[in-house]
Amino acid sequence: MTAYNAGLATAGSEIIVEQLRAAARHAAAGAPAPTFWVYRDYDGRWCLRQEGGMAEGVFASRADALKFARAEGERSGAYRVFWEKADGRFVSEWLSAPRPANS
Repeated sequence: MTAYNAGLATAGSEIIVEQLRAAARHAAAGAPAPTFWVYRDYDGRWCLRQEGGMAEGVFASRADALKFARAEGERSGAYRVFWEKADGRFVSEWLSAPRPANS
């Protein structure tokens, strides 16, 4: 650990460092980032679907669905999630993987 980052060795920063490492591995592998949609269905239930997938998950709340989508995306190192607001508009959120130096 260098003197520059020695003060950052807390549990929170270790998690962030691991997320950055995962993002770098993801970018180096050239794998596409998963994209998730969090929305209300016709019955008013909060649902989660990953693009390209056929399954739809149902959650008790939007927060629960977002928490699950973020956790799944972070395991890949990068993700995009579109989530529906109370007024029906969608918000776009993403975690981007840095590009490898030789690309």
